[in-house]
Amino acid sequence: MTISGASPKQGRDYIYLAIFSIQLCAILLVDLPPLYPSHLWEPEASPLHILLGLRGLYAKWTNDPYFVTPHAELPPWFRLFTFIEAGFQLPMVLWMFRVFEDARRGTTPRFELACVVFGVQVALTTLVCVWDVAFWDPIVYSVRDKTMFVFAIYGPWVVIPGVLALDMGKRLLARIEEGEKYKAASEEKKSQ
Repeated sequence: MTISGASPKQGRDYIYLAIFSIQLCAILLVDLPPLYPSHLWEPEASPLHILLGLRGLYAKWTNDPYFVTPHAELPPWFRLFTFIEAGFQLPMVLWMFRVFEDARRGTTPRFELACVVFGVQVALTTLVCVWDVAFWDPIVYSVRDKTMFVFAIYGPWVVIPGVLALDMGKRLLARIEEGEKYKAASEEKKSQ
């Protein structure tokens, strides 16, 4: 393996493909509709009106305050996270999907570095949501409800991207070590 070439396809890349396929669907179908032009999804006859129903089902099932509350009334930090999701996470997930889906292609240093940034960003922004759960109204959200949000709904999106960042970071470090060994061997040859 060289520092600039593609690393071999890893078995866990197929797991990432499955996970980020789910994330892509969640981003497009549940998280981002408030940013879409309202005429495309709010009126009953609109082409994407089904998205309003999907968001409604999720809100009814979980009573998630980030989805029950109209987007414009959410805390500014959460709205910022939505814009980050649209502007950074969505393009990254599309790129990751393409790379992980190609059975012949391994990962490149640029891709691995981008995945480290992506993983840290998603883990940290989701961790803010996990932290916020502790401060939700205890009359509306029981300890059981809050536990569900922390461990079943938001928690996995702290852990999974964190694991991705660690994995890609390890791949980058292996490249660096390989490059350092190659450089040392080249310098040794020159000195002989």
